Amino acid sequence: MKICVVGLGYVGSVLAPALASAGHQVVAVDSVAEKVSGFLNQNLSIYEPGISELVSQCIHAGTLTASCSLESSVKDIELAFVCVGTPMGPNGRLELGQVKQVCARLAAAWRDSSGNKVIAIRSTVDPGTCEQIQNSISEFLDENNLRVNISIVYIPEFLREGTALSDYTNPPFLLIGLISDSDPELKNLLQDIFTNVSCTPSFHDIRSAEVMKYVCNTWHALKVVFANEIGIFCEALSINSLEVMSIFKRDTFLNISDAYLTPGGPYGGSCLPKDVSGLVSLARAHNLSLDMLSSISNSNQKACDALFSSLLQKSGGRPLLIYGLSFKSGTDDIRNSPAYALAQQLTYLKYPYAWFDHEIVTVMQRHNITSSFSMLLESSIKQQMTTEPLQYIINNNAVTVFGKDIHNSFQRELRERNLEWYSLTVPSLLR
Repeated sequence: MKICVVGLGYVGSVLAPALASAGHQVVAVDSVAEKVSGFLNQNLSIYEPGISELVSQCIHAGTLTASCSLESSVKDIELAFVCVGTPMGPNGRLELGQVKQVCARLAAAWRDSSGNKVIAIRSTVDPGTCEQIQNSISEFLDENNLRVNISIVYIPEFLREGTALSDYTNPPFLLIGLISDSDPELKNLLQDIFTNVSCTPSFHDIRSAEVMKYVCNTWHALKVVFANEIGIFCEALSINSLEVMSIFKRDTFLNISDAYLTPGGPYGGSCLPKDVSGLVSLARAHNLSLDMLSSISNSNQKACDALFSSLLQKSGGRPLLIYGLSFKSGTDDIRNSPAYALAQQLTYLKYPYAWFDHEIVTVMQRHNITSSFSMLLESSIKQQMTTEPLQYIINNNAVTVFGKDIHNSFQRELRERNLEWYSLTVPSLLR
């Protein structure tokens, strides 16, 4: 395949020889003559183990060259990778001008071409950028009655400096973002690019692919800050912080895993609120300022507030049926339960509602007594319990909100009757 890589910064300098080593005919383009000259002479503008040697091999094999002229380099090119810089601007946002300018120049350079061309953006961009560029290019093509078809795709890179070549050939995943999922020829073409990459490409909505660099790198930054704040806390208490985090990382069932990493409802129960508060309060007693750890409870509360506000807006004044009052399924524990906090707020607002909880009702009926947790229920909330949730919904034209895991059989019944319901989670209420 004939491929152009635009931009000889870190990403482009790694991508160009990596593609060429897979047998593609690659031309690397940069507007800075010194970068191009250095690249051709294996005197790269970056230091990365193995790159200079790979560039030299590919140039001698005839699969890699470089140029300062974008327009002359892309005449017969099928696909162009955009790897130009998106530096942070004075307001903290990414500067996307170079990306948009290069895409516009590519479209103009292909104006006399026909058939299909692909622009694969590799630079970090804001979600929605690729759709904006696609719309601009489509307008340009239509206004000038051009025969060429240009598709924008997004293929993020996850290269670590110092191990970039290994990260390229053995990535955790290879994401390709598409604006439309209905072009099998485009998918086949894109799959044929990465023949020297160990994993199979996976195709996703283009905005999901665009946001992944933000998500992954923020997560890595969060881990660094978390480890350091725990280190500060431990050392202030004369605890070996390296030993503590070594033990922490041994738990790959919960600590280092996918557990708790699915967008859902705010946390509740006894352990998480109590222990977060205990650690932060103890740190404060030792005059430690742990900004990230101190913000956890506030962020959780803000999520609660946002969900409650959205729910009341969506319900439009209709009564609510809270299905599940305890903080998660499999327990009747209402301590720090977001669903119970919702009931408290509804009571305060004098908003009509009722609640049903399978676990609480089971314990109460089984023992014919009040469960230890339901004894904590405020009397005004206890009075709102119903044992016939469906009947309450029908009689009161109520909206259902699942306060914990969705009960599948009840959910099916609501769907069959075309009754409105939500779950007390971010994806359900904040979408």
